[in-house]
Amino acid sequence: MFLHFPWYKGLTIFMLISSGAIVCYGFIAGCMIWGGNANGREIAKNYLLVYLFGFIAIKLLGIAVIYGKNVPSENLTFVIQDALKQQFCQVIIFVIWWLYFKKSKRVQNTYG
Repeated sequence: MFLHFPWYKGLTIFMLISSGAIVCYGFIAGCMIWGGNANGREIAKNYLLVYLFGFIAIKLLGIAVIYGKNVPSENLTFVIQDALKQQFCQVIIFVIWWLYFKKSKRVQNTYG
């Protein structure tokens, strides 16, 4: 793949590092919540926002880069469809966790 599209290597590295940073942030946020941080609810909500908008931005940037290159239209269509499926799943995950931290009695009892 990198032989036919050398620019794809840089994009792949950027996307992996960006996604890894979001995952690391999630790990740190999870450790802070698990450790009993009094601001656990806010930490979780901030992470959820970073998770949702971070992954959307990464995917949109990837699509924009691919769109600007000489990529066959069927490949571009596949990339866009796959990105939309992934984003839909991430929005569902976001909504479930957001509602949990907003509505859960357990969370209210823990963080007031």
